[in-house]
Amino acid sequence: MSTWYTALKEYFPANEMKSKEHFDLLLSDKEALYKIEEGPEYVLVYFEKEDFLFVDYMLVQSRNRSEGIGSKVINQLKHKNKPIILEVEPISVHGPIQ
Repeated sequence: MSTWYTALKEYFPANEMKSKEHFDLLLSDKEALYKIEEGPEYVLVYFEKEDFLFVDYMLVQSRNRSEGIGSKVINQLKHKNKPIILEVEPISVHGPIQ
């Protein structure tokens, strides 16, 4: 299994995760639009259209939080000069806050 998928699956609740098969389908059918960026500190999954970006998943590794990495990743997206749509789940006492 891909490193990026494993990291997302370990962090996000099962009901918020796309299956590996769903990701594979998106990456093959929409390869020019659906993108994954992965570094040692983060994973970013987003959909890029001509007029906007939709961030599907963003994960900063727990050991790297509070270092400004999330801000740097979002700032890189801002350089594309398109509106950015973030999918955000409400905080829950049952959520994986770490």
